[in-house]
Amino acid sequence: MNSRSHFVLTVPVVAACLVVCSALVLTGLLGSSPASAIQRFERRSLDGVPESQVTDPLVLAGDSVLPLLLDRIQDRGMPRRRYAIGYLGKCGYVPALPVLEQILLDDAEKDLYRSDALMAIDAIAPAHAARLRTSYLKRDDELGNVARNRWKLAPKRHYVSALLATAVQ
Repeated sequence: MNSRSHFVLTVPVVAACLVVCSALVLTGLLGSSPASAIQRFERRSLDGVPESQVTDPLVLAGDSVLPLLLDRIQDRGMPRRRYAIGYLGKCGYVPALPVLEQILLDDAEKDLYRSDALMAIDAIAPAHAARLRTSYLKRDDELGNVARNRWKLAPKRHYVSALLATAVQ
């Protein structure tokens, strides 16, 4: 490939990246605070949004969102709480372990959230999750099913994937 064809291919790609980044900055999706990222995550319409993209506002905010998200999941009325619990696990956020274990062990919690907490714990500390899992193996519900089958969380989305998906929406 000669230098002219390299230039011809590179200029459109750089220009497209500049347009996308400018649009994201103008809409407040890039470079926003962790609190505003959590608000976008909780309030955004999910009409037509693939499940894999639900946490994109959190992905774009980076790791600075994790302590606030950990605080938010303790509110049982939090919108999209299941996704937030899973996201903490996908990020391998070790400080979340006590709160996730509290959710798992709380019989007053819905089994769906307890199951999500078990999967998140498994993503962060598999040996610890294996010890906790034994208490739920004989249950005939969602939590027992997750414990027996060792369901795993989907991988965390990459920043670039979230950025491109957000720019297209």
